Amino acid sequence: MGTQAPQKRKNGWSRQFWGWLGILLLIGGGLTAIVYRDQIAPQVDAGILRTFDKPQKYQAEPKTIHQNTQKDRPGAISDHKWRQQQGAVRSISALDYLRRPKLSAHLILGSVAVPSLQMSLPILKGATSRNLQIGAGTLKQGERMGTGNYAMAAHNMDQPGYMFSNLPRIKEGAKIYLTDLDQVYVYRAQTHRDRQAPWHSYYYHRQVRPSNVQTIQDIPRTPIVTLVTCNATGSAREVVQGKYLHHYAYATASANIRRSFDVSTVTRTTIV
Repeated sequence: MGTQAPQKRKNGWSRQFWGWLGILLLIGGGLTAIVYRDQIAPQVDAGILRTFDKPQKYQAEPKTIHQNTQKDRPGAISDHKWRQQQGAVRSISALDYLRRPKLSAHLILGSVAVPSLQMSLPILKGATSRNLQIGAGTLKQGERMGTGNYAMAAHNMDQPGYMFSNLPRIKEGAKIYLTDLDQVYVYRAQTHRDRQAPWHSYYYHRQVRPSNVQTIQDIPRTPIVTLVTCNATGSAREVVQGKYLHHYAYATASANIRRSFDVSTVTRTTIV
């Protein structure tokens, strides 16, 4: 009888030891995750995307895109609502990306590609939260490729090659291509100041405050393209702009240019 009590005490201390050790490990793991979350999150997201992501291809026809463009006239919705949509531009996680809705043909306005970044996304009507889960959303009503300031936005992610995540890596002089499957519009990312309107200036890459709307305004007699995404923390917007060079028929585009609008292994959303 005398030996049972010490044995029970020993078992009790053993359970307490392992219990406290488990709690300490959980606390330590939690603190480590907090301190190193910026390093851990991308690895977790990469594993999720490798395991569960599947390419989402869609059919787009010139006739449908033309009809969508004609319906996208100024006055369809209020300017206030369009400004509100700009608040949807943010960084998203792998889980948010995997939950993206299917693309509807009536939203497609075309496609944007930056071959040097291996970046290609569909252009959708409006920068709504839904559209930005799929591709790039236009930031103004009634935009026309090759004229004015064709402005669009897409999400940033911690994974290279998804959405507009590669955008901050662009180099001056890089070509930016837009297409409505009827024409291909070519722009060049470059620093430029418009002589006729010196209060307007644009740069091939810079950061601005989220409330800055000057970068999407038209510049008189200067057609440009503007690509917008958020920075890593969401505290600023990464803005890339390019000057319009020329356009030509999509039917005459080279095989390389056509392939630049179909980067399925990188963007997971392709035009076919």
